[in-house]
Amino acid sequence: MGVADVLAAVGMQEFFHGEMPEGRRSVGLALYCGAVGIGGLASGALIAALDGVTRRDGGEGWFADDLDRGHLDYFYWLLAGVSAVALAMFLFFARSYAYRNKTQLVPSNTPANPHHA
Repeated sequence: MGVADVLAAVGMQEFFHGEMPEGRRSVGLALYCGAVGIGGLASGALIAALDGVTRRDGGEGWFADDLDRGHLDYFYWLLAGVSAVALAMFLFFARSYAYRNKTQLVPSNTPANPHHA
């Protein structure tokens, strides 16, 4: 999970930095930090909601203090399902994404006024 997190973080930073216009790079990095923060918030909310729902009838719930009584396997199956849906959504949106023209970003070695040399 750590390797996947590192690879995702580097990819997200590169995307938000590389696809933003030159003057808005700080906005891209802010969007990256916001996406990470929203992900952490959603993760905590999901765990709290599942714990509340699974303990509703007085049972141990999925996140019991005793691992033998809890059902972390259900939680990881749920995460696998959510990840599969996220992968399908990523593939759908990635196919229709159009990258910026990178030639506009490369500074030329010629001066702005070719007659002024």
